Order: sequence, then C-alpha cells, then structure tokens
Amino acid sequence: MKKFLATVILLTALITNACWFEPGTINLEDLSWIRAYLAGINNYQVHADFTNDFVIYNNFTVSMPLTVWVVVQPRRSSVLLHPVRRAVLQYKVLPSGNWVTVKEYNNITTTLDYTNPIPLFGSNCINISVPDGTELLIRLYLADQYLETGDLDTDITSAILDVISVDTGTESIWYEGGWSAPYVIKVRVEGKRPGR
Repeated sequence: MKKFLATVILLTALITNACWFEPGTINLEDLSWIRAYLAGINNYQVHADFTNDFVIYNNFTVSMPLTVWVVVQPRRSSVLLHPVRRAVLQYKVLPSGNWVTVKEYNNITTTLDYTNPIPLFGSNCINISVPDGTELLIRLYLADQYLETGDLDTDITSAILDVISVDTGTESIWYEGGWSAPYVIKVRVEGKRPGR
C-alpha cells in the first residue's frame, strides 16, 4: 500500500507540473501511466518501466549504432485526445557538446498511437564515431497543439541518476527547460555492435 501511495503521489506531481501534462486534478479513469516516453535503447535496454511501478534507468553501456525505442500515444485530458503533431529526437556528447537533431517529424497529420515500443526515428538512427567511454544524453521532444515535453532551446546540465523511482523523490525527475526523466536518457558508449 505504501508503494502504491508513493506512486500516486509521484504521478500526481508529474502530471500537475510537467509541460506534457495539463495542470489540474487527476481523473483516475484517464490515467494510464505516461502515454509517451523514451522506452529503451538497442536490443533492448529498458529506460522507462511503468509495468509495476514508476522506474527510470540511466547510465548503462550501449554499443553503436543506437536504436531508440519510444512509446507514442495521444495525450489525454479529461475525455479529449491530443495527438502528437511534432516529434524530434536529439543527442549531445557530454560534457559540453551541442544538441544534434537526429530526425524530426513536423505537422504530423496521422495519429501516432503505439502502446508498445517502436523505433519511431528508425533503426540504428544514432551512429557516430566516438571514443569508448563517451557519454551521450538523448532526449525525445513531443508536442501536440498545446503542450510539449520540454524546451528545445534549453540545455540539460542536471545530474542524471542511474535509477529514478518513487523511492528517489520527485525532485530527481526534473531537469532544465521543463524536461523530465521519461524523455531524457543518459548512456555510455562502448564499441560497435557486430555487423554494423
């Protein structure tokens, strides 16, 4: 019961404060965890796990090239659905690189509704030559007609914890520019995958 209440409190804070969610009260009938997020990397290291609890994993080792898996569904407010109209995938080389846009979809007219993770931006979409041990920050930008997952003009310099959960506390899920943990992942590059 304690974990359940902690999860509800964390989700309440997430929904009432994040750019992607409208402020106001939670309608539990409308709540189905988070309806869009970075789900994982490559074959298949989980970033966001909402199956039993709210848990975000970061700072794991991956090999180039990277396939970024996402869950994308329309944002729900009350009984209305707000489809995603713009989707952008970016990365930056840490500690002081600039954000690079991997791929961008503008003026999306179809309804993106994928409850299972998909490689929305393509398989092996990040394929750069960097030394082993290089850290990358990857972020997923989504926007409907009203809200966005973060500010593309704002850098993220916050510390990214290895594991963020209901036990970690809500302050750990927030970064600069309205960005939050479900849309930002940190990885360490080691080598290349065979056959790539």
